[in-house]
Amino acid sequence: MRSKRTKAYRKAMHFYQQTFGFREPYQVLMSPDFVLAAVGKKVDVKQAVQDALQGQVKFYITYCGICDVRKESEFQTQAIAMSKTFEKRRCMHKEPVPGTQCIEELMGGENKNNYCVAAQNDQLRAKLRSIAGVPILHMQRNIVVLERMAQVAKEASEKQLKEKLGASTAEKKLLREIKKKAIEEKLALRKSKPKKAKNPKNPNPLSVKKQAKRQQPKAPAPSSSKAAAPGATAKEAPSLAGTKRAYPQSEEAPSKSQTSAGSDPANADQERHKRKRKRSRSKKSEPTAEAS
Repeated sequence: MRSKRTKAYRKAMHFYQQTFGFREPYQVLMSPDFVLAAVGKKVDVKQAVQDALQGQVKFYITYCGICDVRKESEFQTQAIAMSKTFEKRRCMHKEPVPGTQCIEELMGGENKNNYCVAAQNDQLRAKLRSIAGVPILHMQRNIVVLERMAQVAKEASEKQLKEKLGASTAEKKLLREIKKKAIEEKLALRKSKPKKAKNPKNPNPLSVKKQAKRQQPKAPAPSSSKAAAPGATAKEAPSLAGTKRAYPQSEEAPSKSQTSAGSDPANADQERHKRKRKRSRSKKSEPTAEAS
């Protein structure tokens, strides 16, 4: 047997041991069609099956399978001799049925007894692939071949791994009880504490309408009666206010530039100097006029 094939078979049987609890010696159910095929191809069945399963093996055959082997065939005598070397497995049938049907009913939906099955019938092998944890053997030319693991077996191993890593049923039950007690304690604490009176909250400023701004009252305009003379009556006040102010000859009425300059201190100083010069000139010119 090739080294790659032996490694693959060893790995497969290690998987069945870890996941489904297979142990040596492995129990192999022999189908009558497999026995007849092995006899016809002159294969040493016991050694070939042991090489495929990589361990010690126990061979079993049902009473229905023995009846099938004893039927007339080309290799009847050799097949009967080989079947006598196998251990007999009781089945539930009072009257014999086909060997493949007997094995299918014996396996059921679960491989409780950890059987390996050696069969040539395609329908039987397809049925066994749907059951998790069933190693299937068949003849390919003159070699006994162990089939690859079915998808059902891989899914079952993943499920078992999750159960091992997660909490067990007893632990889950204990966790539920602890959570229930914690919730009850919280509710009891809430009931024992007195409820605080809630203060009224301020309204949301975004939902409140803004108040209209109050207009400040304007300052009253200065009355024109102040500009009027003290002896003038109320009727004469507007005429007095409209008259121009009389200035003496030495003084001139202030120009617009002078009034505007009063606001600026630098300009105001310049205007004062100009006025002083004019006054001094006018004083000098007065004595010369009197002398003449």
